[in-house]
Order: sequence, then structure tokens, then C-alpha cells
Amino acid sequence: MNVGERERLFRNAPFYRSIGIELKYMKNGKAEIVLPFDKKLTHEYGLIQGGVIVTLADAACAAAVLSILDGDKEIVSVSLSVNFIKSVDEDMTSEAEIVHKGRTTAVADCSVYSKSGKLIAKVTDTFMIIKSNPERKFPEVK
Repeated sequence: MNVGERERLFRNAPFYRSIGIELKYMKNGKAEIVLPFDKKLTHEYGLIQGGVIVTLADAACAAAVLSILDGDKEIVSVSLSVNFIKSVDEDMTSEAEIVHKGRTTAVADCSVYSKSGKLIAKVTDTFMIIKSNPERKFPEVK
């Protein structure tokens, strides 16, 4: 699978689409993803729920790693560390970059920002690199 195919697959991932994640780019070990504010993503105080912020960061980190993987490789998250810095009630952008890629693991760092430019969270995500399963059925790409 080449980067263009991975990008199309990412853009059409059912879960990402269901919450509104928009991929801006994934290339050369970097990625940027945007999530427009939606009230359905908030908790009882009207702020974006923390798990949504983590999902946005995890998606950006995965996209960054996937952008440089060989076509016969996939990744799975094995560890994620998050520091929440500020609450948010507006659109968010996550910017991720690979800080390590070995034969069996990759690590990416991510910063999540509000639309107004405030730092919301810092995330470090570790992935295991595995051989792709040629039998896997992916969601239909539109």
C-alpha cells in the first residue's frame, strides 16, 4: 500500500468520519489533522471531552508514521502518554512528527492546538510496526 492509498483509507475511516476528523496532510513523517467543534463531542460542561482530544492526537501520530512506512507494514499503538494543558470549546488542530523509527517500533510526538492557537495537549505515541495482513478487508474507499 502506497502513501496515497493509505491517505484515502485514512480519510474514509468510519470512526474518524463519524466524529468529523479531517486530514490536512500526511507526508515525510509529519501529519496535520483538524477537528471542527461539535457539541456532540463535549462533556457536561460544554468542553471537548478528553478522549476526543486523545483520539485526534493518536490519529495524527498514526498518520505521521504511516506516511513513511513500507507498503507491506502496518502499525498498532502500544503506548500513549498525554498531558492535558488547557480545556477547549472550539476547533482543534493536531500536528504530529516522528521522533524515532526503528525496525519494530516508531514514536511520534504531537501538539494539539485550539483554533485560537492555544496549546491544548502534548502527546507521545508509541507504535509497534507489524507486517500487513493481506487477508484484511478494509472499509470501502469512496
